[in-house]
Amino acid sequence: MRVVPINELRPDMRLGKDVCSAYGELYLRKDTLLTDEYIRRLHTLGFNGIVIDDPLSEGIELEDLVDSTLRDRAVCKVRELYRRGASCPMRKSDWRSLESLLHDILSELLETERLANNIIDLKAFDDYTFCHSVNVAFLSAATGISLGLTRAKLHELLMGAILHDIGKIYVPHSILSKPSALTREEFEIMKTHSRHGYEYLSGMDDMVSQDACIGVLHHHERFDGRGYPSGLAGGQIAAFGRIIAVCDVYDAITSNRPYRTAWSPSEAIEYIMGNLSIQFEPDVARAFLKRIAPYPAGTLVRLSDGRAAIVVRNNPDLVFRPLVRIYEHEGEPVTPYFIDMASDRTALSVTIQAVLSQSTQKPLSRGCILEAP
Repeated sequence: MRVVPINELRPDMRLGKDVCSAYGELYLRKDTLLTDEYIRRLHTLGFNGIVIDDPLSEGIELEDLVDSTLRDRAVCKVRELYRRGASCPMRKSDWRSLESLLHDILSELLETERLANNIIDLKAFDDYTFCHSVNVAFLSAATGISLGLTRAKLHELLMGAILHDIGKIYVPHSILSKPSALTREEFEIMKTHSRHGYEYLSGMDDMVSQDACIGVLHHHERFDGRGYPSGLAGGQIAAFGRIIAVCDVYDAITSNRPYRTAWSPSEAIEYIMGNLSIQFEPDVARAFLKRIAPYPAGTLVRLSDGRAAIVVRNNPDLVFRPLVRIYEHEGEPVTPYFIDMASDRTALSVTIQAVLSQSTQKPLSRGCILEAP
């Protein structure tokens, strides 16, 4: 199986998984053959991509960072909290159910060494705010694990991360849903959401820890001091704020929006690596990158020696050097064979040079040619 971006879908591709909304509503069943009409409807719904199954990706399994059922529960809970709005503050029962859900999420994250492989998956535009909040929570907790935080602190971090955008309930819907770039005046209104979120959570009668509240307040501060709301720099930014900031940007730029196309994981990683000590705290960003797969399983890539391959499995300790299956050499199909770029001596000088289109197999972008942090 492999994920094909929505703009690269072609008729007669076979679905590898059911296509559902973030709330479990079934749109298309596994094994359905795509048609032009199905593709058009998926475009309209705003999906990022679809899992397909074909001979090229035979035997490749796409593992989620967290079980999909657990993820769907989290999205539904966030949606419920947001849709109540500012007029209906979080109740004790809401807090208890969210606490229980975060406990389950953290238990699963602590029991697995999986990378965030395909966390940027099939969310639609209407689901963006809720799916984004959940993804940022997963990524933040995974980063916190890399940093060695205690379980108690990880739980607090998860709470702050999943609610990091709760202040947007105070931002007009016309601004949140605008299908184009915001004006300066609109952006100034948008920038109030981090402070509104802090104030909202601080009034929750100690249901949310102070560290989590401060993380919400600081998640748009930048390491160089050019963020908001207070223009804090370096160590002035709370630890949770520094963690959520990296995860927030990564998920945002790897998501399709009405006004721009998603970046690939490898492009997003290059952006983060290029902004160490500028936008992001270096140690936090490096801990984050240890848990991210730049080339998720199922990605088609071009190697530096000209061979084309599909990523079969990522190596957690060497994320830039996955196990790949070669299917083409110098433009000609070959009998598929495997290369583990992390251990095969014949491949030690070979790097991933480009990510290929999932349909045309032409280069989309150069690979992560920077050294892994």
